[in-house]
Amino acid sequence: MKKFFLKSLVGLFSLTFFFAANHVPESELNSAVAIVTKVVNSVTFKSGSGAWGDLKVGTALKSSDEIKTGDKSLVLVKFTDNSVVTVRENSVVKIYSEKDGNNVNKNTHVDAGQVVFDVKKQDGGDFKVTTPTLVASIRGTEFFINSSPEFTLFVLLSGYVDLQALLGAQQAAALSGGNFVNVGPDGQIIPEPNNQSVLNQVNTSKKTNLKRIILQSTAGDIVIEYFVD
Repeated sequence: MKKFFLKSLVGLFSLTFFFAANHVPESELNSAVAIVTKVVNSVTFKSGSGAWGDLKVGTALKSSDEIKTGDKSLVLVKFTDNSVVTVRENSVVKIYSEKDGNNVNKNTHVDAGQVVFDVKKQDGGDFKVTTPTLVASIRGTEFFINSSPEFTLFVLLSGYVDLQALLGAQQAAALSGGNFVNVGPDGQIIPEPNNQSVLNQVNTSKKTNLKRIILQSTAGDIVIEYFVD
């Protein structure tokens, strides 16, 4: 009983410190599940059925919040357990969470686009990721998702995840680090070793610093933007 109380007390102090360090208003502490730590270019969000607005660094995100990124844009989101999600350009992501006793179950929906996850080991509660074609149950690992309405490329860099296809045969499988799957309408899960092609996608998606070069010409300035490490 004492161990349980101490663990809950430590978790409460950690949560409070997390939001205080990121300057989140006290009025938002009870409902916030994550905070925005970096925004590049055009990123918008909405809460529930509310209106779309610009997403800014320091915004506290709540369950049912939806994020959209534009061209050459990205956003970094940090959950209360210190898991970090990097949402790349032209992506649509929704965040869901619910309390289960002293635990928090989280489910991030990647409706479209490319997202990198660095999920910390879960002491309690679930961390799931849902796309149009699969659900992944995360135990604490790093992985990359490229999601579209018909296919999901899931690249696991380390650890283990449990996968469940949502369409067709609805196969289920455990995936280990160093492998990837591409799950489509047939609902089959066929692991393959990570190759250079998928690793290139992962490495590109991890670059979060925007580099801007302006070239002057007789027709006007030409702006070139690209991401670097």
